Amino acid sequence: MLVLEFKAYAKAAQFSAIDEAIRTTQFIRKKAIQLWMDGEAESWYNSLGTVLYEPKNLTLHIS
Repeated sequence: MLVLEFKAYAKAAQFSAIDEAIRTTQFIRKKAIQLWMDGEAESWYNSLGTVLYEPKNLTLHIS
């Protein structure tokens, strides 16, 4: 694992935005790992695929 450390000089609002981005990333990572550990990742992925790529009844009308 590559870890970079540095001293950041920023305003309070910028530090707040960075903290929010870190919390969001940790939440998404936690949910993805939880989904994978529960064994529901494949069924969730398959159901997502059927919703997004469900064939539609498309007809072409040429006049």
